[in-house]
Amino acid sequence: MKKLAALLFMGVAASLAGGATSEQLLFKVLETARRNGPGNVLISPFGIRQCYGIISPGAGPVTGAELKKVLGLEPAGLPDMLKKVRSLRQAKAETKFSSFNTVVVDKRYTLKPAYRTAVEKQCEGTIRQADLKKAAESAEMLNKLIAQQSNGLFTNAFDKADLKNEPAVVLLNVLYFKARWAMTFKKEGTEKRPFTLADGKKKEVDMMHAKWFVPYYNDGKVHGIVLDYKDRRFKMFFLMPVDAKTPLSAVTELLASQGVPALMAKATQERKTAIRLPKLRLQCSVDLVELLRKAGMTAIFDPDRGAIVNMVERFPLYIGKSKQVVKLTLDENGTEAAAATYAIGMVGAAFGPPPKTNTFHADRPFVLVLTDTETQTDLLSAVVMEP
Repeated sequence: MKKLAALLFMGVAASLAGGATSEQLLFKVLETARRNGPGNVLISPFGIRQCYGIISPGAGPVTGAELKKVLGLEPAGLPDMLKKVRSLRQAKAETKFSSFNTVVVDKRYTLKPAYRTAVEKQCEGTIRQADLKKAAESAEMLNKLIAQQSNGLFTNAFDKADLKNEPAVVLLNVLYFKARWAMTFKKEGTEKRPFTLADGKKKEVDMMHAKWFVPYYNDGKVHGIVLDYKDRRFKMFFLMPVDAKTPLSAVTELLASQGVPALMAKATQERKTAIRLPKLRLQCSVDLVELLRKAGMTAIFDPDRGAIVNMVERFPLYIGKSKQVVKLTLDENGTEAAAATYAIGMVGAAFGPPPKTNTFHADRPFVLVLTDTETQTDLLSAVVMEP
């Protein structure tokens, strides 16, 4: 059988399968990524679901079953994805949110009509043609699109080496988010403070400080705070173990078992909370092939199975390479984030009484989740090991 490469390059766009179940599944992926290494981990649950959700209409039965089991994705969820994206685009003026989808098809190949319809109608994606054999030219074109849609946060997200196998298809999605806190931190309150790393060493970082009435969660093992953005549908949930000796997996496992909405519902504002948060400027690149294989997806990455059978005319595909790149800036004023993801497809044949003032000092490894409460969609999650 003739070999064929198809490149799927996607950033974050939208949640495809409904509700908390699919969101919780992605926290299992976050925990798998955390265990892969000692450094910071940033992923966009939103983006992973969009990336593999756009693939879902082209999947065969085996790959389709894996997408549903591991990521909560299936073609029937595409209308829900579109509904959520449209809702997110209605964010208030003080919040910048954009989600961009396009499918670039090499001029030698043709998308199947049903798949084309799913992309255009259910994902609001555009279809373009290009000569993907011209790797340098195609990479430049894709990078210009990514830079434009990420407000310049990414300038070289895509490398011409990604096109070395003359791909048939490139799917691209980019998410951009920028918002101000509802209550901004005073810059004069930011000072150098020690942050304890996982190995016990300390690092001086810029630590923001405030004492506010904010939703505070504490189950005796894990505690956290919820900070609102000016458009209050968006919130960031910061979580960490109460005891420094408790592993960070206690947080990710709690999120996977209960989900963000359930935990936020248990947070109260009865007392002020003394807050310390490090300023963040993070970038993370995650190999999604390795990550999703460990999470239980195998057929979609298997060259001998060619399990993506309904995308390109005459040729089944498999994903040979997939990566997500995420950038996050968090400071006294608010948050700016963007993410891009690509996948290369090939053809294959103890509880005491609470204190009067709560304390949440993120001066050791912690977890954060950027979420939209209106659609119950997690845009970004991170394990911060070192600010």
